[in-house]
Amino acid sequence: MKEGIHPDYVASVVTCTSCNSTLHTHATVPEMRIDLCSNCHPFYTGKQRIVDTAGRVERFNQRRAAGDKAAKEVKAATRKREKAASAGVVVPDRVEAEMVDAPEAVTAEAVTSEA
Repeated sequence: MKEGIHPDYVASVVTCTSCNSTLHTHATVPEMRIDLCSNCHPFYTGKQRIVDTAGRVERFNQRRAAGDKAAKEVKAATRKREKAASAGVVVPDRVEAEMVDAPEAVTAEAVTSEA
């Protein structure tokens, strides 16, 4: 081995920030902090546990709820459009946007009065 180019190999303490367990080993740094270890990782323990880092789980759930709400609105508008089409009413594009906001069904009189 070449002299002077390799880092020092020292005793090291690895600390898990989730379960506060420590592991003694050797490495090039004297201290390491890790998020998950074999004592608390779901793969090794068989238990499901959510490790929330900076509110990421809550932000994901909020985005998912907003997406579900938008999907329900689109589905409701599609149902209303199909219901109006089955009644023989032609629904123009400008009324489709109103159908998402309006809770009542579009009637033939409302469509003919706007046209």
